[in-house]
Amino acid sequence: MNVLRCKELCFLVPKANIGDNRQNMHALVTDVVTNGKHTEDKPKITYYAIDAPSMNEYMVTIRSEHDLPMCSAPISDRVIPVNAGSCMTLRLEISLQRDSSSYDKEIGKASRKREPQSVVPVYELESWIKGKMERAGFAVEQVKINSTSRRYVARKGAEFFIPSAVFILTGAIADSDKFSLAVLGGIGRNKGYGYGCIELVNV
Repeated sequence: MNVLRCKELCFLVPKANIGDNRQNMHALVTDVVTNGKHTEDKPKITYYAIDAPSMNEYMVTIRSEHDLPMCSAPISDRVIPVNAGSCMTLRLEISLQRDSSSYDKEIGKASRKREPQSVVPVYELESWIKGKMERAGFAVEQVKINSTSRRYVARKGAEFFIPSAVFILTGAIADSDKFSLAVLGGIGRNKGYGYGCIELVNV
């Protein structure tokens, strides 16, 4: 049996503390995982934020394969079955910005070029997310698009919007190793703002 072991830290944060600026969520999560020190030596994480039942708060879940700093919120040890062929339902809020990186033969690796932002159009969403998940080791059988949105980000020297969509995906694990990497590292762009973290709905 293949299993993925990781740490998860869950806590509530008032929406008033975040406001309309997604950068505030990024700063909050960075504070939590570095104990407010904002050092470069921090655990690699992925995270997501959803509406809490109260609707006045966000429920934030931070996931890492490394130890997370102790704080007032409980840290749980997750053991996730990742056997090929296992069926499950996933929730995924993902940035709809296309990856602008391409393989550069001269340097022998992918390079990100400064190009105008390209956003996945609505009519491509289903085929696009199926392709993304296939590369992440998950074969999607059913796609439900819960919502789409544009989140505002204002940070030093820049202001922009991140287009995103929330998917409910039903399917089966096709490749245990690829899927494990996706669960730990997330999928797509703008992961620092809480996008691309796979939520395991029925696991």
